Amino acid sequence: MENDYKQIIKRKNKIVTITLLICIVLRGLVEAFFIGLNDSIPLMLAGLVLAGIILLLTRFFDPVVVMYLFTFILAVIVFMVMNGFPNMINFMQCFLAIFFIVLYEDIRPIVIESICMALEMIYFYYRYPKVFSINNFGVDSLWVAVVYIFSGMLIFVSLSRLTREQINNLHEIGEKSHRENRKSSRLLDEIGKSATALGASSGKINTSVINTSEAVSQINEAAESVTKMVEDDAESTKSIQSMVKDSVVMIDDMNSISHEMYDSSIDTDQKVREGASGISSLSGEMSTLSEKMDSVEKSVSDLGDKVSSIENILATLDDISEQTSLLSLNASIEAARAGEQGRGFAVVAEQIRNLADNSSQFTKQIHNIIGEIETSTTEVRTEIGSGQESVRICTEHAEKVNKHFEKISKNTGIVLDQAKTIAENAKELNGQMQATMNNVNAISETTVSTSAAMEEILASISNLNDDMNNVVEGYKGIEGITKDLIDASVKQD
Repeated sequence: MENDYKQIIKRKNKIVTITLLICIVLRGLVEAFFIGLNDSIPLMLAGLVLAGIILLLTRFFDPVVVMYLFTFILAVIVFMVMNGFPNMINFMQCFLAIFFIVLYEDIRPIVIESICMALEMIYFYYRYPKVFSINNFGVDSLWVAVVYIFSGMLIFVSLSRLTREQINNLHEIGEKSHRENRKSSRLLDEIGKSATALGASSGKINTSVINTSEAVSQINEAAESVTKMVEDDAESTKSIQSMVKDSVVMIDDMNSISHEMYDSSIDTDQKVREGASGISSLSGEMSTLSEKMDSVEKSVSDLGDKVSSIENILATLDDISEQTSLLSLNASIEAARAGEQGRGFAVVAEQIRNLADNSSQFTKQIHNIIGEIETSTTEVRTEIGSGQESVRICTEHAEKVNKHFEKISKNTGIVLDQAKTIAENAKELNGQMQATMNNVNAISETTVSTSAAMEEILASISNLNDDMNNVVEGYKGIEGITKDLIDASVKQD
């Protein structure tokens, strides 16, 4: 058993060496295509030299020793390549090294290589932080990669254990077969004794086997027909299942759209209500503005009347000023006539004349101001009239818009009710289609199971038919063997 194990390891050493060489050559070819042939030739030459060294080691050293040596060499290669060319591609060789060692299906080298690669990954991460920061490879990714290595190690160890158990079972089966062979040789004597009885019964059994073979052929034909029908039903069921799946997807989409339409209708109804409320408020404000503009127009009219009154008063003041000026002129004339006695009166007359002139000037200024006020009042009246017309037009438009909003609100309410009804119907239809889908799936599973069962039955019948034919041929041979056994027994006796 130990020799067999070493022979297997020796063969695996060669396979791993050749695989490593192929891997290096393939990488060299890829790098030659993308980087250049001059940079890839040293890599391929190094792979050839390494493969030659390992092949020499496999010839002169124990295969198990070479296996552990190869494990160590792979770890060193990964370490040297990563230190020489630090990048994520060479970092991924940690996993490749484990894949190579898995081929041995031996627990110890797998565990050693996994631990080495995990330690090298940790070392590379902290030795070359720029490589991993560029690729957004954080500490969490590092430890996830380490967890993957140990998870894979557990799986490979389990597979290796199972392989070892299978090998042990094969050896046990081989030993049992040797023991059974010894038992069979002892049974040959008893078979010789039974050969005579077997020869007598073989003819009857041969006839029964032929009849059974014919029945099996008929059953085989019937089973093939049933299998074909079941396969046709299975294809039809798959088509129905596909149609139902498409219907379910469409109903789900319609359900989603109906819910979105319902939500949009609710939002539209809310916006319409808000718009109607705003238009109503605007209409009220426009009415208030119209009333205020009427009040302003009335005030402007009153101001015009008062300005007219002021103008009448100013006209009277103008007359008074003119009369005062005439009186002062007459007084000056009379004072001049009076001579020295009228000099004081002349001074008074001069002051009265100056006062009249000042009053006349003030009256003119007031006339100018009153004229500007009248002009402004006229403009204000014109603007108020235009504003009242605009307010009237805006009020009419606001009333029309309010009526339109009322119609939109009414239509939105109808759409909202219909959207709600559609959503409820879509939900109910979705449930029905899901139930139909479940039923179709159940039918499909049943059909598939039936088809599989019929195929198994058909295969069993076919095998049975072949076995019966073999039995027929075997019994033909048994007749000759029985005759030979009888003759041999007779000769032995």
